[in-house]
Amino acid sequence: MTITEIIDQIPEWKNKHIRYEPLTSGYSNIVYKIAVNDSTYALRINGKQNEFLGLRYADEVAIMSLASNYDLTPRVLEYKNREDYLITEFVEGPLLQETQLSQPIYLQKVVDLLKSIHNLPYRGNRQSTQFSLTRNYLRGAEELGLSYPSELNEFIEKMNAIEKERQKDPGYLKHYCHNDAFAHNIILRPNDNVTILDWELSGLGDIWFDLATVSFSCGFDKAADELMLNLYFGSADEQKRQTLHDIKLVCMIREIGWALMHTALNRKRPEPGTDYSDFANSVLNRLKEGLVTLV
Repeated sequence: MTITEIIDQIPEWKNKHIRYEPLTSGYSNIVYKIAVNDSTYALRINGKQNEFLGLRYADEVAIMSLASNYDLTPRVLEYKNREDYLITEFVEGPLLQETQLSQPIYLQKVVDLLKSIHNLPYRGNRQSTQFSLTRNYLRGAEELGLSYPSELNEFIEKMNAIEKERQKDPGYLKHYCHNDAFAHNIILRPNDNVTILDWELSGLGDIWFDLATVSFSCGFDKAADELMLNLYFGSADEQKRQTLHDIKLVCMIREIGWALMHTALNRKRPEPGTDYSDFANSVLNRLKEGLVTLV
């Protein structure tokens, strides 16, 4: 759908003065800022990835509506069409930068945000883990005609072993998780609180996925990892350090799967300046070097 087609579908916007501008495109979707009279909204046109992930956009709307009651995410505008686009209130404030998240003042805010998400009183059955997402990305790429390189097999075997270990954790699949806790999804509000966007990958899952996403995407060193573990759990022992390292490795594999699937999708809808295949290769090369961070 186009932006004008969507605007025409919103009955509350009929005969209103409407202005819109594209924001920096999301990595999987297209986002606009829309002013309707004196109100401002963010409109996301959904991409195609969830067709391969087995996740419904209607469920994302439901969990965001719940999370917004706790001031964890922007308020959702209710409407009938929940599959093609998402409309929320527009939240003012800068996106956090990767370099900020290792600073104690910002890391504390993000850890508190994640803990609040993990304690949401969710009563549904939507599940989504680092393992299911990774496999579905790789499967989606293959269905679109792009197989993953054979060099990835040894890391997938490691991932399978890590999954078996995680299933022993009594808290596994007991907490709601965001599953996309990158800095570019976190806004620092004018009141100094943080809020998180983009819940399309979320579900009952593994809290370690959210922690590992923060660490691996921001290139945390041992000191930053130690601080994050202490802020979240109140302690950092060797088992926690190993679990964090293991899930960071899985995050790297997931990034490769994500990039391969979007490489295949991008063949039909080219995005200028975006080279997903180069990104997939760079992440794989870092894995082969024994690295489990993007930077």
